[in-house]
Amino acid sequence: GNESGLSTPPSGLARVDVLTGETQRWFAGSRCFVDEPHFVSRDGLMGTWSTGEPHGAEDDGWILSMVFDAARGQSCLCVLDASRIEAGPVGRAWLPHGVPHSLHG
Repeated sequence: GNESGLSTPPSGLARVDVLTGETQRWFAGSRCFVDEPHFVSRDGLMGTWSTGEPHGAEDDGWILSMVFDAARGQSCLCVLDASRIEAGPVGRAWLPHGVPHSLHG
């Protein structure tokens, strides 16, 4: 989303603490478009869908998201620390080509 109310591809990620209202934002850059983020627990897969006590903090892990850089004509997989999204990626894996925007999976 964006702040001007126009319908555009997402250009960043946000994390909102629903209890405090604190918001962290990361802007991917000019002409960079972010796809659906995925959370990966730092402890790895827990393996069940059953109810129970959570393991650690809910932001103890990584956010993975594909980003298309239109200026470069390439995409990368960005890895962000889920507790510090505003710090930007801790790593990027660049592909030699672009990945179609909104590719899910």
